[in-house]
Amino acid sequence: MPKRIGQTSGIKWHTSFKGTNQAFVEYDTNNTRFKRIDNGSEGNETTYYIGNVEFITYNSTGVTRTKSYIADAMSTDYNSGSPVEKSW
Repeated sequence: MPKRIGQTSGIKWHTSFKGTNQAFVEYDTNNTRFKRIDNGSEGNETTYYIGNVEFITYNSTGVTRTKSYIADAMSTDYNSGSPVEKSW
């Protein structure tokens, strides 16, 4: 899988390719991942990481999904507040 790594204005980025799929990940100056963009044959999605929460936007539908993690448990909800999955 080809990869490219670079840095712009203190923000590090990493791009990976597999076939026609591409993942672009950005890291802050503390090497903490804060953004990921996935481009693939099934559409594009953008994920923002803030602490233990992931905000995933499916660009083809505009739906945003929120995943929050507490220790080894995960709770996933849509922004509308309708739970779609809960694991403890």
